[in-house]
Amino acid sequence: MYQYYNTEPKEVAFKKRKYAETDIPAVTQLFTPDWIVKYMVENSLGRYWINVLHARNDPRSEAEITQVYHWQYYMSESQQNEQVSLKIIDAQKELTEVKLEDITLVDAAMGSGHVLVYAFDVFLQLYESEGYSKRDATKNIIQYNLYGFDIDTRAFQLSYFALSMKARQYNRRFLTLGLRPNVFDIPEYTDLSVQDFEDLITTDQQSSDITRLLKAFHDGNSYGSLIHFTEPINFLEIESIIDVKPGRTSIIF
Repeated sequence: MYQYYNTEPKEVAFKKRKYAETDIPAVTQLFTPDWIVKYMVENSLGRYWINVLHARNDPRSEAEITQVYHWQYYMSESQQNEQVSLKIIDAQKELTEVKLEDITLVDAAMGSGHVLVYAFDVFLQLYESEGYSKRDATKNIIQYNLYGFDIDTRAFQLSYFALSMKARQYNRRFLTLGLRPNVFDIPEYTDLSVQDFEDLITTDQQSSDITRLLKAFHDGNSYGSLIHFTEPINFLEIESIIDVKPGRTSIIF
């Protein structure tokens, strides 16, 4: 539905010689067909999990495992020479201790959540195969496994809604658990400066990190997931001024 909702603004934007920032979502969104979404998830998350199983010495072949999960678009790994095969085997040794809760799947341009919703289904299969109930698996998937970002606020809202309803489908109490999908509308701050936080800042580290955050997200709706930091930011330092304290304001980024 959202694809066709955007048809008109996309046609209007394409007639312009120069796009405005508000045109970016409409002119750049591509709505991925279902089979491509399944292909991508099964050959990323699915392949990774099969590697985990083989690291645990699961005797089943790729074909046998994918048949159990009904992964229609999974592609078997190509044959490698002996040197590469040895490197792969050596790397897989590190996977023996991997738990499902340790796996993070991130869609850095999630749109309305098509990939995340199918990834939810695949994670649910994996959790059930490990002995989890649908109810407990749902809580873990929302809390630990799925993350998404987008510059389009309406797309973010649809992703949030889709994942919430997916979780509610398998855990009837989900909406009362206090959990929220880890999907986010990338923010933009064009009218803030570090001076706006001077009453809260207590260290030079906080001042430096807030300055870099505001600079990075000044045009957040234009750059989206292309934003990156050349130096790490000490978020613990920033979080120390977010908490509500007597006589101080709570700031949420």
